[in-house]
Amino acid sequence: RGVFLARAEVEADKSLPALREIVREVALMRDAGLTKAELTKVLAQDRAELVRTYETVTGTSARLAGLASLGLDPTFDGGASAKRQAATLTLLEAAAKRALAPAGQTRVVVGPLKALGL
Repeated sequence: RGVFLARAEVEADKSLPALREIVREVALMRDAGLTKAELTKVLAQDRAELVRTYETVTGTSARLAGLASLGLDPTFDGGASAKRQAATLTLLEAAAKRALAPAGQTRVVVGPLKALGL
């Protein structure tokens, strides 16, 4: 379990079309799933982010302090990354159908309400 976040920085008068597009894209992801190329890209990004987090002494110390403050073992990130790297299209499709169901979504829009035309 965790947070799925989609966001866009748009001009205020484009907020409603942007929100509709995000909702459409999330539904597409839920219903059609990822392609093999998308999965490959996501896994590469996951590896790169893990390396980026630990590539400097400052980054390493900050991350380890964060893990400690959450009561997590220093090996947490390596284990979590290994689990993510084991993801398959089938597993992700099932997870998306569960996690991206419209009934479980909360949408937060920050900006002037009248820009949404509501």
